[in-house]
Amino acid sequence: MLTPIARDLFTGRVGLVRFIRSANGEVTGLTLSSTRVRRLPLQKIAAPPAQAAPSREE
Repeated sequence: MLTPIARDLFTGRVGLVRFIRSANGEVTGLTLSSTRVRRLPLQKIAAPPAQAAPSREE
């Protein structure tokens, strides 16, 4: 669970999470900081469309 501490800034068991936004306000990624890592950048990527699972009927 993340607890908000400021706009786009959260804290939790994983450490400190800061969301990064584009000029138009869209979230484009985040940085993660903890006891062993500082400001690790993670970029948002587009996910492929979901596909239905094959039928398991025999």
